[in-house]
Amino acid sequence: MTRFKYSRSELPAPVIPMTLISPVTDERQQIVFRIDTGADMTVVPRSVLIELKIGSRGHLLVADYDSRMVYSSYHVVTLLLGKHRFKDVEVIAAESDTAYLGLDVLNQLRLTHDGPNKTLILH
Repeated sequence: MTRFKYSRSELPAPVIPMTLISPVTDERQQIVFRIDTGADMTVVPRSVLIELKIGSRGHLLVADYDSRMVYSSYHVVTLLLGKHRFKDVEVIAAESDTAYLGLDVLNQLRLTHDGPNKTLILH
């Protein structure tokens, strides 16, 4: 089991550090993802995608956090979390600096959310 403590930000929340890999260049960057069980897809800051030279595969019409429909570019990446490797994950580019781990990846993991202890446990 691996335990992840909540972020120490203004709004404490469960977070998981993961490695994002460019499938083209194999360049890597460690990113801290907030857990977002309300997101169907994982969201990555556009600045990270640009830095790792991960090009857009097209645009999708998605609902943002205010349920407004917006077009956003999507990109294909590989994510690493310990022994777990997630290949060909389609992620949405965000203008913010926050990354969100959506159900596309979360549904492949066995996690326990221990709210009182502000911990997320990966089994």
